[in-house]
Amino acid sequence: MSVSLFKISTILVELLREHNRVSLPGVGAFKTEYKPATLIKNGESLLPPSKTVEFREEEVWNDGLLEARVAAKESISLDDAKQQVAQLTTEIQTALDEGKHIEFPDFGTLLITTDGDYLFEKDDDLNLLPEAFDLDELSIKPLPKTATSPITIQNPEPLSGSPIIKPIVSTINKEKPVMDNSRTNRYIIITVAIILLVAAGFAVYMVYDHYHSQPAPVVETTLENEYPQAPVVEELQPTPAVSAPSIEEKKPVRHRGARKRQYYHVILGAYSDEATAEMAMREQKSAGVCDKCEIIRSGGQYKISAYRYRSRSEAKEMLNGFKRTDVEYLNAWVERF
Repeated sequence: MSVSLFKISTILVELLREHNRVSLPGVGAFKTEYKPATLIKNGESLLPPSKTVEFREEEVWNDGLLEARVAAKESISLDDAKQQVAQLTTEIQTALDEGKHIEFPDFGTLLITTDGDYLFEKDDDLNLLPEAFDLDELSIKPLPKTATSPITIQNPEPLSGSPIIKPIVSTINKEKPVMDNSRTNRYIIITVAIILLVAAGFAVYMVYDHYHSQPAPVVETTLENEYPQAPVVEELQPTPAVSAPSIEEKKPVRHRGARKRQYYHVILGAYSDEATAEMAMREQKSAGVCDKCEIIRSGGQYKISAYRYRSRSEAKEMLNGFKRTDVEYLNAWVERF
């Protein structure tokens, strides 16, 4: 009798809140990734932080977390838990191969696309990040603009006998203070002086650097200067056939983008003989350890790479899974090629 899909879904949610990876034995593994708070709707709403989930069918090694939690929940032995989980995962794999969708209650849906890739769609209401519980989408409203009303100042009526002056109307914004022109001019003068000093110092440095980078002048002395009676010997010009190549011809041509991309490989073993390495790799494939094993020649040895990743952290996580699964892989290591 296999464990129910509902219990497996509940256990998977619990484990993914505690770990970043949980194996579904014989099928693959669920992996989570932290997603920070995100602005949506042109910055008018803020989504809380969460964990995204994806399914990787290439990670077939079993971390044992699911069976151990089933054994604890059902109060059964670990062997019985492994048997029940294996029976359920076999049914899940068969249904996926037939093109069916696997509905994990309150967790998500697992399916195989038309291209043969595994796809997991998490339930929209599920949040695997405990720190973000009860946090809903936050609406952000822009602050209202403060209305400014102009102040109109009129001059008093002119006194008798004085010339008639037309009223002066000035509009002053309350929020914009009147600038002190003398202080502003002083700041501008100081800023310009600093810029000129920096430019002058840079020019002096360039002249000094140019002067000291020039080779020392070579004083050529001829036989005529030391011995006036001696004939001047003319230098023989080299023929074009034996002319030395110019400095520009000796410079190597560098091409951008010629560097080969390197990956972090999980190495299961290294052998001095290629035939022995091929035999060992076939044994690992037949044991189901890796489907895409490859042999990499490095340092005069033939090394078996089980998986390769773009980051060291992912390769380390896979390596730790190997070491927890079987003592045979305690000597495995991560190497970059």
